[in-house]
Amino acid sequence: IHATIREIANEIGYTFEEVKLLVKRKSGLCFVKDGTEYCKSFGKCDKEELNLVIQACIEIGDFNGMQLR
Repeated sequence: IHATIREIANEIGYTFEEVKLLVKRKSGLCFVKDGTEYCKSFGKCDKEELNLVIQACIEIGDFNGMQLR
């Protein structure tokens, strides 16, 4: 996942951390509580959540004309 995020970041001109946060938000791993955003670590994700992360990466890649499959 990190390698894919790095590839997306390099292609679209964002930092690794910016794309990582984008992927986490798009896959539903972030929530806001009391005005503060919290995001779940990839290391604490189950198989279904990681599948959502991979799908988010593919969708971001598709939107930017990248072939990540």
